[in-house]
Amino acid sequence: MLGRRKAGIYWALGCVIALVLGSGALAVAWSATGVAGSSHLVTPGFVRLRPGPWGNISCQRITLAPPQGALPDLTGLPTHPTWALADTDAAQAADLLARADLSEEQFHDLVASLHPDPPIRGFRLTPAPQLVQRLAPASRRALYNWMAQDARNLAIVNAYRYYGPSITDWLGQAGLSPRTRDLVTPLIYRNGTMLFFADLPLVLPQISDPQQRQCLVRALATEATLILRLHVQAGEDVEPLVSYWGQGSREEVVRPLLQSLADSPGGGSIDVVHLLPPFARAHLYTYPGDHATLATAVSNPTDRSEGYCGGDARDCHWSALNFFSVHPDDHFTRAAEVTRALVNDFVPVAKPQMGDLVEFRSGGEIFHSAVYIADDIVFTKNGGRFCRPWMLLPLSAMRDFYPQRQAVQVLYLHRRS
Repeated sequence: MLGRRKAGIYWALGCVIALVLGSGALAVAWSATGVAGSSHLVTPGFVRLRPGPWGNISCQRITLAPPQGALPDLTGLPTHPTWALADTDAAQAADLLARADLSEEQFHDLVASLHPDPPIRGFRLTPAPQLVQRLAPASRRALYNWMAQDARNLAIVNAYRYYGPSITDWLGQAGLSPRTRDLVTPLIYRNGTMLFFADLPLVLPQISDPQQRQCLVRALATEATLILRLHVQAGEDVEPLVSYWGQGSREEVVRPLLQSLADSPGGGSIDVVHLLPPFARAHLYTYPGDHATLATAVSNPTDRSEGYCGGDARDCHWSALNFFSVHPDDHFTRAAEVTRALVNDFVPVAKPQMGDLVEFRSGGEIFHSAVYIADDIVFTKNGGRFCRPWMLLPLSAMRDFYPQRQAVQVLYLHRRS
């Protein structure tokens, strides 16, 4: 079946490409390999992290929903999907569609919707909305994970994501009507630990109730994160904990807190947010800006297109490089400054400590930065959009948050003395 489909699409695309080449346009070929997603999930309620220099820590998964001012404008959404396959030749398009586990009808309909696009050295697809709505989750994941690498596919790049075990866990308490749930559920797909939804423009036109529309968007923008509590026994020697949590010359800041727990009868526990540097302590579990700032910042329709909230360049890299800052440095909103800092101010390490950078790379490019906290947990800001908070997530979930075409490498960097 796979070989027959490839042969068919090679022939169909060959006819299309012949027309393109006749006009002097060229398609650029390149290859990629897939990455299997992780299956690790943190169960609801408190669980223990693995023992380590960070101490005895329990973990609880919670959810955060953005303030009303951060939610997107729902007017003017496109209703007919258009997908871009840039820098893609006939062989790559054939491989993508043939391996997406499509039905025969879906396969041939997608082939028929392919059109050459010389400026992007590839193709555009204009699938019928009915076809997109009926894609199986595995087919949707295969197609969308590939197209998520191209910023032209805005709805897919900015897909809503949720770290959780089920759709019910994501949407079950959102107050959605049964009909709204039935519209959304078939369009949700899983990538490892993360649930994705990227088809808001297809769903919203089918929901006439303004309250249900807002309810849906707020539910989709809800994200799961983690609360960590450090437990200290009565009489425990806290110096190893002081050394670990006092990174960044902050030993004298954390020692009184930790010592007070050890001096208490029966010991005690503390949310680790109180042991973090000022920037992280102020930003964790919050959303960018105050309500007035958000209302102004997201008024630009170009920032809120296709039903997604606005944002700016205070993204993962800005947040990671400012982790120990008292006053955040906006130079790190510029890619050149981020690169300079990573090259000049950090060295690779094999075993990370609290506050070390965690760099995610694929195909030689850094696509995400986070900060190591403890065990498998990182501090992260996923993109610059105003409806995404600063939060804690397992490193395994971060691998799944940003689908990549090539293998993902994780590099730990420690700031030079």
